[in-house]
Amino acid sequence: MLFVLVTAALTSLQIGVLNAGVFISVLAVMYSSEVKAGAMSAVCAVLSSAGIAAGNADFAASCIMISVTAPVIMLLGKFGKITRACAFIFTVSAGLIITGMTETNGTAALSAIAAAVLYMVIPEKLSPLAAFSEKNEIVSAASSYSAFGEKLAYMSETVEEMRSAVIRTADALETDNIRDISWVYNKASEKVCRNCPSNMKCWGKMYNETADAMNKAVNILKNGSFVNINDLGTRIASDCPERERLAEALNKQYAVYCSAENASRKVAEMRSVLTSQLGATGKMLKKMSEDLDSCDSYDEESAVKAGSVLENAGLYKPSVIAVVINGRVCIDAYGKGELRIPQDELADRLSFALRHEFDLPVITEGSDRLHITVSERAKFDAQIKVFRRNKSGSTHSGDCSECFNDGRGNVYMILSDGMGTGSRARIDSAFSCGMLSKLLKAGIDLDASLEMLNTSLLVKSSDESFATLDLCRIDLNTGEVLLCKAGGASTYIRCGDTFAEIGEEGMPLGVSFEADYRGKLFRISEGDIIIMTSDGAELDRKWLEQTVMRDRDADIDRIVGTAGEALRLSADKGEDDDMTVIGVKLIR
Repeated sequence: MLFVLVTAALTSLQIGVLNAGVFISVLAVMYSSEVKAGAMSAVCAVLSSAGIAAGNADFAASCIMISVTAPVIMLLGKFGKITRACAFIFTVSAGLIITGMTETNGTAALSAIAAAVLYMVIPEKLSPLAAFSEKNEIVSAASSYSAFGEKLAYMSETVEEMRSAVIRTADALETDNIRDISWVYNKASEKVCRNCPSNMKCWGKMYNETADAMNKAVNILKNGSFVNINDLGTRIASDCPERERLAEALNKQYAVYCSAENASRKVAEMRSVLTSQLGATGKMLKKMSEDLDSCDSYDEESAVKAGSVLENAGLYKPSVIAVVINGRVCIDAYGKGELRIPQDELADRLSFALRHEFDLPVITEGSDRLHITVSERAKFDAQIKVFRRNKSGSTHSGDCSECFNDGRGNVYMILSDGMGTGSRARIDSAFSCGMLSKLLKAGIDLDASLEMLNTSLLVKSSDESFATLDLCRIDLNTGEVLLCKAGGASTYIRCGDTFAEIGEEGMPLGVSFEADYRGKLFRISEGDIIIMTSDGAELDRKWLEQTVMRDRDADIDRIVGTAGEALRLSADKGEDDDMTVIGVKLIR
């Protein structure tokens, strides 16, 4: 009512060729089109028309023009202010032609056009309704997300500098403290012979003879025996007044030398473990930074909606990250509690709420919280079949395998074979599989995960502890395959009309301080097959090639089942060992 009264009062005010009421009313209609509720423009147009008509009945036709422009402005609400203003001017001009050119209509038209031009000229930041204007809230730029990635990159560089500093300092200190075996008799003679009257004779005139006697004594010590007077040579044994002290000093200094060498060796091993762990940590932080930097945007609205779905499903105040990577929404969520619905229902609820089709979520349980990872449905899917057989008479298999989807559009197959058979081999292979899969599910980079696993195998036992490792990762959106082998057995690949075998490469993990594995990158397409085997599962290459290439539509269950039957027959002939075969086929 106040707006109508103000408009009616202003309509009676004429400023040159412009009418104040029409001018103000049109500005109100234009600015109200920026408000989130699009109907605001129509409401303002109706009130303006009522006020103008109440103030001056001669402007009735002008009221119709203003009312007609409101729906046009509403339809163009998502476009810029210039587009809306131009559309308004066009509509007013068309209305002026239709209603006819009269003095009143001309004044109203000029007032409306002047208001539209002023609306275009005034900067958006000076808009009186800026606080209520339409904003794009669906996807916001990931500037803060990228800034966090920069922070991780800086942390990665700092960790790498720390690792390099440890290595440089160690090299410098070891260069200054290099000891050879001559240190033993030099140190012993320094303590015993320094104040001896015969010092200049033994270590001057007869230096070569004395040095030869000392070297022979040290060799006796190296062979595991103590030095006595008779081991010092005939001249020293008969003429040296300090021969007994000298023999005792040689024995003591050799013990000090051995102790220092052992300590130095242990420190070197610890340093290698430390630098390997620092290197792996640096790689992990760097990869996290790259992942954050590769995000197209951070989807705040999807994060809020996903959080609401997860809270209704049983999580307590979940923390949700939703990012768009290569046009696909990926969600990471963390929260306490227990999900009350199955995975497939959770995927359906997320798909409905976010208007994107999601794969089954991957749920990882931590000590006191759940980690849920889910991404938009991938282009491909993977059929996986595993065959296992223990060595005859053994209740434990030295082989261990794990297959899982990481919730980010990748599927992993891991196969590890511990050295030997039985429970000891089982411990090593289960440790390797379990730790690596946990690291990968947590989103840690593969290179960093393998480095951490390698050093963990080195230090987890005083005995030798190592295991072969085969890892296959398939990107279900592109078909890209990464195959890593650390001493693993043969892997067979059917790619189109080609059949290939990739043999043992790299060294088993836990052998050296540097993880020595070989990685191959290639691409497969729908219908292609990868077959991974352990050492005990020796398949005839020609037979397997014929089996796999014979029928391209063959189900992976049938192929792996046939291979398993062949392995059973070979085991019956005495060729017995732990056997594992993993087959995967890419499908849509």
